[in-house]
Amino acid sequence: MLIDHFQSAVPRAIWNKDLSWLAAQDQSPHEFFDYQVLLGYLASRAGRLRLGVGVTEAIRRHPVLIAQAMLTLSHLTRRAPILGIGAGERMNIDPYGLDFSEPVTRLEEALQVIRLCLSTRGPITFSGKHFQLDRATMDLDAPRGRVPQIWVGGHGPRMLRLTGRYGDGWYPVTVVSPQEYAAKLAVVQAAAAEAGRDAGSITPALHRFAVIGATEREARAMLDTKAIRLLGLVAPAEVWRQAGAVHPLGRTSTRSSTSCPTATIAGRSRPPLPPCRMP
Repeated sequence: MLIDHFQSAVPRAIWNKDLSWLAAQDQSPHEFFDYQVLLGYLASRAGRLRLGVGVTEAIRRHPVLIAQAMLTLSHLTRRAPILGIGAGERMNIDPYGLDFSEPVTRLEEALQVIRLCLSTRGPITFSGKHFQLDRATMDLDAPRGRVPQIWVGGHGPRMLRLTGRYGDGWYPVTVVSPQEYAAKLAVVQAAAAEAGRDAGSITPALHRFAVIGATEREARAMLDTKAIRLLGLVAPAEVWRQAGAVHPLGRTSTRSSTSCPTATIAGRSRPPLPPCRMP
């Protein structure tokens, strides 16, 4: 699953070789390839590996273009590609003069448009607040068994309900515990049932970082490296609260979906990287 960013959640101010070995070859943490181009390149080499994006949004790209790209990818790969999509992240929207108002409403309309493009031949008409189609044509079909799957990246109640109504999968990131995951998955499945869909057909997924070592001691030692501690710093304050701690940047620190990390750190001293502990 590729990411779709213009900039990273890592501020340039703390990007150096002490933080990550990647800084030795990349002068900026904000160097990202276009996911659609890169997926096309990877398709010829993927074999049985399943490809996808996790996640994009329908603000920088029109939903019809997103659908066309994924349908194209379905012809280049052996397995159905995954379209991970969410409401967007402010850091990839605001600095570029794009409108980040009503992101969830926009996403709901986009999901409907994408579904129409994936399942309809002939003229498509759609009338929404953010997107309008007037007898638009999108006749590209996916090969049998390779219709792109829509995995919705969301955590709040409304996003979870959208996942149940329109998604083929749920792709969360900031889930703290198995109990929280189970509770939110139940919301997704209930929304699917209310929409007359098979709740069991929705794939429960999870985007998670893992520390891998030859021994448990080695893995635990890695938790004190700056790169791993940084993952804790860019997590929202709510995640810290659920873990019984206070975020170093304050109780109201938010994740990149609602803030711009580069702007947030401007004018501040560099925050200390928090210790990371494995229970």
